[in-house]
Amino acid sequence: MFTCIIIDDEYPTIEILSDYIFQEPRLILVNSFTNPTIALDYMINSKTPLDILFLDIQMPRINGLEVARIIRHKVRKLIFVTAYPDFAIDSYDLNAADYLLKPVPVTRFKQAIDRIETDLSKKVSFLRADYILIRRPDQKPKLTKLKLADIIAVEAYGKLIKIYIDGSFIVSSSRFASVQNLLLENGNFIQVHRSFIVAIDRMEGWDRIKLKLVNGMHVPIGRKYKKEIDEIEKSSKV
Repeated sequence: MFTCIIIDDEYPTIEILSDYIFQEPRLILVNSFTNPTIALDYMINSKTPLDILFLDIQMPRINGLEVARIIRHKVRKLIFVTAYPDFAIDSYDLNAADYLLKPVPVTRFKQAIDRIETDLSKKVSFLRADYILIRRPDQKPKLTKLKLADIIAVEAYGKLIKIYIDGSFIVSSSRFASVQNLLLENGNFIQVHRSFIVAIDRMEGWDRIKLKLVNGMHVPIGRKYKKEIDEIEKSSKV
């Protein structure tokens, strides 16, 4: 999966791009910003590179082209998203991978991702965020930041997912596959069933068919995932 950030002062554009990203199994949205100066500070202080940056050009306080010049070295692929075609030449000076005109059709978005996938696949994504952004159905704000350290387990729940935290759970319309990929890359999560991912440090005990979590949940262990549990058991005896 390739990590993405959106910087655009128009929230409707962020919502559209977020929808496209959530529907695209190759991508994971790490963060989004309507304020370019806050985004710039975040990117400057980030110690890990980003796969794809979707960046508006005409924004208050600082122009998107200036933002790109400052943080271009931290971004593997830069995609400008703007309502103005006049900046296309300037974007190529910054080695932009693509230039999308608003409103961005989903077919054009996918075409941009298809074009850069080969290059991105040559290297592993290096970003290891300590949180994920999840989509909350029928709620505002629709995107919620959730710390990975707070997650006990994630369950596939029809077309939705349940994310279990201390004493409660959150229902999200984010794709199980998208959350699955990010959590399994983190190192503190394992998949123990086709419908369950759990945090290793929130496991209290297990046998051959189920495990118990710190919140009292009992999660089934799928046959094909028993090896994962065996590896944890071996390491705990070292």
